[in-house]
Amino acid sequence: MVLNWDIVRILSRIYEFMAAQVIDKTDRRILEILQQDCSLSNAELAEQVNLSSSSCHRRVRLLEQSGLISRYVTLLSHEALGLTLTVFIEVALNKKDKATRDSFMDRIRTWPEVQECHFISGEYDNLLKIVLEDIVAYRLFVLDKLLAIPEVEKTRSAISLGQWKSTTALPLSSSGNPG
Repeated sequence: MVLNWDIVRILSRIYEFMAAQVIDKTDRRILEILQQDCSLSNAELAEQVNLSSSSCHRRVRLLEQSGLISRYVTLLSHEALGLTLTVFIEVALNKKDKATRDSFMDRIRTWPEVQECHFISGEYDNLLKIVLEDIVAYRLFVLDKLLAIPEVEKTRSAISLGQWKSTTALPLSSSGNPG
């Protein structure tokens, strides 16, 4: 019997994808650990989850291929960089059509001050989280950038006076996956 290696590769990928969709307790533990410190070596990670290095490496690769791990980043201290002002800005657009939304999003995606942008319900259409040096930088951002966008009808801002909690870790124990 002759095997078509393209079919074997495709079936292998399908099997890996399906296997990665159901995560077990070990996968959850791997994800929890990596959310806290993704700089661990594979050997250190394997030791913490009681797996061999090769098994641990294979599981991490499957989690990456399935999209559960989307990327690895370094988190910087915005205070140490002099970015001491965090502001949440609600933005209402003058039209509610797709072209207006797309035009607005195309602009703000290029602005490094914008850490997050959420499409929201209610009186305003978007919620921005921006991080800046100070109130002068905030004023310049609003006047020279945000209000310069023709699609922006109005804004409302809230300046953060302090942060009680900040995390990038997702709550794995409450996710809908079995395991």
